[in-house]
Amino acid sequence: MEGPHDPARPPGAAVDLYRLPLGAGGRFVRFNGRVYEHVVARREGRRPLDGWRCRVRVGHTTSPRGGSAG
Repeated sequence: MEGPHDPARPPGAAVDLYRLPLGAGGRFVRFNGRVYEHVVARREGRRPLDGWRCRVRVGHTTSPRGGSAG
C-alpha cells in the first residue's frame, strides 16, 4: 500500500491532474467543441465522445503534508 512515506516516491514529488468538461468557461467553446467532435466522429465512423480538457502540473511539495509548491 502506498502512502505519504512510500520509499518508491521521491520526497517532495507532486503531480496534480485537473479534468474540466469542455466549455466549462462558456457556451461558445462548448458548442464549437461539440460540432468539431461530431464531424470527426462521423468521418471516423464512431459515436461522438464527451469533450474534456486536462491540465497536468508537476512539481514538488514544500511540506511533508503535501502542500503543492509547483
